[in-house]
Parts: sequence; structure tokens; C-alpha cells
Amino acid sequence: MPHIRPFHPFASLAAVAFLASVTACQTAPPDSYRPSEDFSLIKGVWASEGYGWVADIGADQFRLYDRIGDFCASGEDDAGALEDLNSPYDLRNDGEAFRLIFDDPAYKYTFDRLDALPVACGAEHPAGPRDVFAVFDALFRTHYGFFDTRHVDWDALSAAARARIDDSMSDEALFGVLSETVAAVDDGHVSLIGVVDGERERGRSGQGKTNQRLTELALERGVEPRSYINEWREAYKVEVAETLLQGQGVTTGAGWIRYGMIGDDVGYLGFMTMTGYAETDEEDSHEIIEAVMDDAMARFKDARAVIVDLSLNHGGEDTIGRRIARRFASEKTLAYSKFAADAPGAEPQAAYLRPTDDMARFLGPVYLVTSDHTVSAGEILTLSLRALPNVTHVGEATRGALSDILSKPLPNGWTLNLSNEIYLDADGRHWEGVGIPPEIAIAVFSQDDPFTGHVEAISKVVALARED
Repeated sequence: MPHIRPFHPFASLAAVAFLASVTACQTAPPDSYRPSEDFSLIKGVWASEGYGWVADIGADQFRLYDRIGDFCASGEDDAGALEDLNSPYDLRNDGEAFRLIFDDPAYKYTFDRLDALPVACGAEHPAGPRDVFAVFDALFRTHYGFFDTRHVDWDALSAAARARIDDSMSDEALFGVLSETVAAVDDGHVSLIGVVDGERERGRSGQGKTNQRLTELALERGVEPRSYINEWREAYKVEVAETLLQGQGVTTGAGWIRYGMIGDDVGYLGFMTMTGYAETDEEDSHEIIEAVMDDAMARFKDARAVIVDLSLNHGGEDTIGRRIARRFASEKTLAYSKFAADAPGAEPQAAYLRPTDDMARFLGPVYLVTSDHTVSAGEILTLSLRALPNVTHVGEATRGALSDILSKPLPNGWTLNLSNEIYLDADGRHWEGVGIPPEIAIAVFSQDDPFTGHVEAISKVVALARED
């Protein structure tokens, strides 16, 4: 099920097809960039600014490594044929840096030339518990961007964990120590994934008050928490379709999108994810969202207001969020900007909403509904909508886990997921760790019973719309 935005470059060669283009001239200074399609110019070894990647680009092959200190690893999916890199990139005029886009044309990653491939890359690495913990600790110290924001004393947390590590301990015991450390960070984008005694395990963090309450209720009832949370999600879907839209709405996008009219005057548009709308290999989520928005805008053309409901949104792709938000924009608008916290001197890169004159739009009042279950790309859509003057943000603060996930291997094959990016809203504020606060507070999910509260919250928003 789509959830959050795990990111690792070159996981799909198709992702590299979206590459940056800039305008340059022959008199441009050495530190400016120009577009190029000549891949012979970037043969060699390159290190990313932030993110901890090393790219080895040869005559006909490339390989990407994850490097931290003396540990450097590359997976089976991190290599490919150079001929597959068939789109332009931006090359700095002195030839010592290039930048490209992996998955979002609003954001470019910069790589600087190295003299040679680091000796550690491709070497065998010890994978005992102490070795694993050393890399685990170094990854947090190098890449994690929010110790201060989340009030985490990493020195103390790391020391306490290190004292429990012994090379004779089992995988189960090691996973337990690392998982407890991850949980203490309390960040929804930090997790540990690994295979322990043949079973895939996941240690998670920062699940939010609603998920925590559902877990408590599941345990009280003797029910497995994951299945109980899934039951809650299914009940939410039925509630929207049958109670709010009275069976007259549209359910599409592999079941993640619901829209229609509440009464005859208020439009409703609900997204449970920002990705995963395609049900077959022939479909594309971006094409699906454009068709959905065309149809929704046609239905809403006479509405007095539209509700955009992100109260149960697991995240997904920022690009899809901008496609949605621009349907409520009257002009080009700064949505947000972001930069890598682990890249010294990194400058924020702006992302804009770019509506076109021939695009069906709704420019009347919009009410954005969020909760603590609005997370990741759902929060990026929240930033994008809040940048518009016709949008009023109501409900509860979002989860506060906006950064893309930086996935990193550990020496024993486990994966550590981290947050390393800072998103800034249109006013230059960041909400990581605290959540994006609404302008009008309305309780969305009852903490006595999260299965209740949502319909009542939306009803209050409908009343607000009709009063206005």
C-alpha cells in the first residue's frame, strides 16, 4: 500500500529521464551550468552534495554507491547501461560538477567530480553487530536533519544503545536495540527494515496520536494492530462514499480517490494517497490525476465551495500534489521550497504551481482538511494549497514528517530510512517535527474512538462553507 516517499536514485532507470535544463551562453562564468546530452563529458567518479551517494560512470555502464566513512555499498538495482541515460543533464562550465533530476522536475541533485573511486566502494565490509551499529550511528550523525527540531539528544541515545551492543548478540537482539533507538527519534520517516530469522521485520517511529490510539484499542481487544488500522481505513472509505457523498460520488485511482457533491452546493475531493492510482501497467498516476481533476472541476463549477480532504493521507509524490493544487490557483504561485540539510551551503530550490489558461479550475473558496494522519506528500500538498489566497486550512495539525526518505544500507543487508531534507512553506517557515497547524481548529478523529469524528468534522466544514 502506498505510504511514504522512500527515495533512492537509479532505482529505476526511467526516473533519470526527467533531467534538468537551463539556459546558458558562451560567456557564462565557470560556476554556471549548461544543458548537455554528451555523456562522455561526465565519465568518471562523482560524489553527491548531501545524500551520501557516489556515482561511477564508465564508458558504457554506471553504478551508484551509498558511502558513509569507510563503508561503501552498491545494490543490484544501482547499476545500468549508460545508453539508458538518454536525456540532457546540466554540466557546470568548468566540467567539475553536474546536476540532474531523478523524480521531480522542481528539484535538482548536484554531483561533484572525484579523482577516483573511493577504495571502500566495492570492498568487503565486516558485518558484525558492532560494525552494523557503527554505520547506523554514522548515518544518523551525517544525514539526519532534525535532532534539534525533535529535541533528540543523539549523543546520549547513541551511547545508551552502543552499551548494549555485543558481537555475540543475535540478529533478533540487535534488531531490537536498533528499533528502540529508531522509535526514540519519533519521526514518521525514520524506520529500520531487515530480515530476522527468515522474517521481514520493521522498526518504526513517529506514528502519530491516532495510530497510537488505534494500536492501544487493538491490543485492548486482543486484535493485531495492523489489521485493526486497516479496518479503520476501510471504514473511512465507506463513510466517505456512503455517508458524506450518499452513494452519488466517484471512487477511482485504485480506490484512493473519492469525490462528488455534498448536497447540491459543496464539492468534496478526498485523497488517501498522493500516488498508486494506476491499476494496470498501462496506466499512469499522473494521467489519472489530470482526468480526475478535469471531471471534478466540471462537477464543481457551480459549487459555493470545495472541500479538499487530506485527513487520512499516507503520502506519495510531490508532483501529484502540485498537479492537484494548481487546479485551485489563479496564477503562477510559489508552493514551497526545499534543500538538503546534510549538504553544507545548500540553497532552497523553489517549486511552483503553474496553472494554464486552458486548464479547468475552481477559484472559489476551498477548505483544506488535515489531521495528524496527514503525512509526507500529503503535507507537501498542504503547503501547496496553503500558499493560495482562496484556501482556508481547517482541522488538526499534520504529522510533521515532510522530508523525502533517504534509504541507506547497513553492512548486514538491513535498511535504515532517514529524513534529510528541509521543506519551507511559501513564507519560508518549516514545520518538520511539529506539523502544519490549521487556521481553524476542528477535531477530526475522536481519541476515544478514532472510528468516529470524521463525518462530524466534515459537517462542520460544510457549515462553514455555507455560512461564508
